[in-house]
Amino acid sequence: MRILNESPCFVAPLMGRLQPGTHSMAVIVKATVNLVHEDVAQVADAQRLPHGDLFQDDDRALELVYPSDFVPYKPRADVVLVGRCRTPGAEPLSVCRAAFAVGGLRRVMAVIGPRYWRRRLGFSRMQDPEPFTEMPLTWANAFGGEGRDNNPVGRGVVMNGAPLPTVEDPEALIDGPGARPDPVAPGPVHPEWRPRRRKVGRYGGAWLEERWPALPEDFDWSYFNAAPERQQLDGYLRGDETVELENLLADRPVLQTRLPGWRPRCFLADAPGDRRGELREVPSALDTLWIDADACQAVLVWRALTQVPSDRYPDLGDLVIAWERLSEAPRDADAIEALRQDLWRIELGEEEPEEETDIPEPRRAPPPDEARTRLRAELGVDLDEQEAAAESQPPPDREQVREQMISVGVPTEEIEAVLDMLDRDGAAIGAPAETRVRDAHRQGIELEEEDLTGLRLPGETLSGIVLRVCLLPDADLGTAYLARSDLRGSVLTGARLQDANLDEARLDGADLVGADLRGCSLRGARLEGAGF
Repeated sequence: MRILNESPCFVAPLMGRLQPGTHSMAVIVKATVNLVHEDVAQVADAQRLPHGDLFQDDDRALELVYPSDFVPYKPRADVVLVGRCRTPGAEPLSVCRAAFAVGGLRRVMAVIGPRYWRRRLGFSRMQDPEPFTEMPLTWANAFGGEGRDNNPVGRGVVMNGAPLPTVEDPEALIDGPGARPDPVAPGPVHPEWRPRRRKVGRYGGAWLEERWPALPEDFDWSYFNAAPERQQLDGYLRGDETVELENLLADRPVLQTRLPGWRPRCFLADAPGDRRGELREVPSALDTLWIDADACQAVLVWRALTQVPSDRYPDLGDLVIAWERLSEAPRDADAIEALRQDLWRIELGEEEPEEETDIPEPRRAPPPDEARTRLRAELGVDLDEQEAAAESQPPPDREQVREQMISVGVPTEEIEAVLDMLDRDGAAIGAPAETRVRDAHRQGIELEEEDLTGLRLPGETLSGIVLRVCLLPDADLGTAYLARSDLRGSVLTGARLQDANLDEARLDGADLVGADLRGCSLRGARLEGAGF
């Protein structure tokens, strides 16, 4: 499958099996825009990458800051906001209102200065709030705390000397020590907290026998909606709604803007083959609006979901992403086919489209040599020097090889197998790929520019492993634990990564075309320049 992208957005396909016996693909289109006061939001030059769940301070025990892009479907639209209340003119206040509105949705919060419970004569009383100029609108500042499974990171449950919430619902303010209000925060809800956790369904023997690897029959699809329930919208967003932020910016008390009014359209050819195969449109929905008030930016995520004949990317044809204004009529099938051919010409460097338009420049990957050069510069790898040094090395001495392998604990049978190959071929043959990777992980050694073709380590624990710019085509790493691994620039074409844990992994510039990513966890992973 080749992605032909007219938009300035990042595009990420996600394979899955949502129902038994079927294959599905979600197409995730992610745009970052700058919020411009009294004007239309502008597509940002620097686009934020698709990634998994991002937590405060990279700690899963703390609150969720950004919900994963890699979900197949949301039944409603999420509107979430991160930021802080800023008093008008930075004047110290003990109470201030913070609010935001998107289209017909409006959320108002009462923001209160620091205050504490004080116990006197057997009674707990609230202190008067202290003045403030800024206050984070976080779950940590909302009502909750230990034992509150709808917000275990909050405050206000413990009485004597403990802080009270600083973000509350103005219609349900805490009025005494017995108050137990619902927590109020505009950010996304943690996937392991009760409002979402109770929707995951039952994973028992019947599920294993009848539905695996599909989701349980009682799975509630709204689990994938990460916004607080009051910030979820039926019917999705259009993409041209008005947006208002009140007391959330340092330079003005109110910002009024409008979403940019663009939409992606997704077209897929089910049959493999470049530039051919009939395209069918896969309807997309704008199901996520994430506002970063401090940065004065917003992220828009459109999602298209369809059944596909196979869960292997090479078995599918072109995926075309068109980028159109909401105010203009959609292009017809002939125009989309012409766009497809134009994007192919750009991809192959044949020619640029003749007519200029005001559509932003398509996001294209840099040429392979340029991309690898840039990646190698970032990694500090001098490949010319490495290759010259490798060519100047004499063949290894048989006993040196034996001693080196013994020193790192390679099993005797593997040592003998390597030495047999060395004797037979008379060449510098290293240990099997599995041994080299295990040893590198055990000793904390970084592997770069290694040929690890056909690596077979399913289910292996390799957290933090460094395999930069390595050849790993057709590797079997299914169910492996690869959290925080560094796979930048590596070739993983056709690799089996189903149900692997790649949380917080570095996959920048990696080639993942045809890789099996079903059930793979990519929370916090970095995928800049990765190919799918």
